[in-house]
Amino acid sequence: MTPCRQIVLPIVGILGLAFVPAQAAPGDVTAWFVRATAYHDATPARRMAAPDFLPGTSLHSMACGGNATAAPILAGIWQLEKYDRAHQLAMAAASTDQCSVALFAAPPPAVRVPAGDLTQLRTGRGLHIGSTYAQVLAAYGGRPVKHGTRFVAAYDAFVPAETESLPRKLVQLPEYVTLVLVNERVASITISVDLGSLY
Repeated sequence: MTPCRQIVLPIVGILGLAFVPAQAAPGDVTAWFVRATAYHDATPARRMAAPDFLPGTSLHSMACGGNATAAPILAGIWQLEKYDRAHQLAMAAASTDQCSVALFAAPPPAVRVPAGDLTQLRTGRGLHIGSTYAQVLAAYGGRPVKHGTRFVAAYDAFVPAETESLPRKLVQLPEYVTLVLVNERVASITISVDLGSLY
C-alpha cells in the first residue's frame, strides 16, 4: 500500500463516521421525558395570581433532585427519580440553578430507577395526574382555550424569596408551570422555579 493510501483511508473512515445518524445512548430517557412532558414547548404562559408547588405548598416542599440512584435526563440537568410501574407514572427533578419537579404519565422507561407509588402526589392547589381541564381552570384561573385531544397549557407566577448572600434582599423568583392534557385530563405537570436571583 502506498503512503498516500495509508493516509487517505483513515481520513475517509473518519469522514464516514460524521454521516452516521446520531443514536441515543442505551438507557437514555431524554426523548421519553421530552415527549411525555412537552419540555421545551413554546406555549405562551398565562399569569397566575400566586405560585403553585409540587408536591406541597411551598418551594421548600419540592424535592428538587440530587438522588444518587436517579437516571440522568438532558445530560444530567434533570434526573428521573422514581417510576410507578403499577400506575405508569414517573417523577423527575432538576436542581441546576433551578428547583423543578415533573410528574407525568408514561410507559416504562428503558432504565432502572427506584419504584414508588406516585398516585398521591398533588400540587399545593390539589392538581394531580388525571385532574380535569375544568379543575385546572378553577385552580389557575383564565378562560378555556380552544384545543385538540392533546394540548399544552402553560402558566407563570413569581415566588417571593430572600437571597442567600448578605446583605439579604427580597427577590421574586420566576416560576413556570407546564401541563400536558390528553382527552381533557392532566397527563403531565412540570413546575420549575428559576433560582438564579438567589445568588
